[in-house]
Amino acid sequence: MRAPTLTRTRLAIFAAFCVATGCGESSPSPTGINSNSAPPPTVVGPYHATKLTVKEAGTTTDLIAGGAQISLILTDSGTTTGSIVIPAAYSESGVEETLALDGSYTYDAETGTITFDQVADTFIRDMAWNAGGTELYGILDAGSYTLDATLKLGN
Repeated sequence: MRAPTLTRTRLAIFAAFCVATGCGESSPSPTGINSNSAPPPTVVGPYHATKLTVKEAGTTTDLIAGGAQISLILTDSGTTTGSIVIPAAYSESGVEETLALDGSYTYDAETGTITFDQVADTFIRDMAWNAGGTELYGILDAGSYTLDATLKLGN
């Protein structure tokens, strides 16, 4: 079901983040987010999206409320599995899409940063991620819009 308050342009933004090449330059996560939490000693485990928003022209769209989902598993061998579900309302094709998040990751425990290398060209591999407590945080500033994501450890 399409969200009635979203314009077609804004609906296509999420799909563009997920499937377009050259999603824009990555920017570091903002300072101060969870700054009192030390990075976890490991980032291994299952994650799910608890925040996924796009801000464009002063309007913020909650993609999770619109049906978007991210399920990502980080293994102790440095591989990733999982999926991202793009609801029809945010898909360029108008049909719900599910993309595999199979690939690998690198975690720098000293800086708390994570980088992803996955087969599917999604924003996940195109943005900077920071680990803090039991969450991964990332922000992608693509100029005219910003994507803000939080993934929480646990089922």
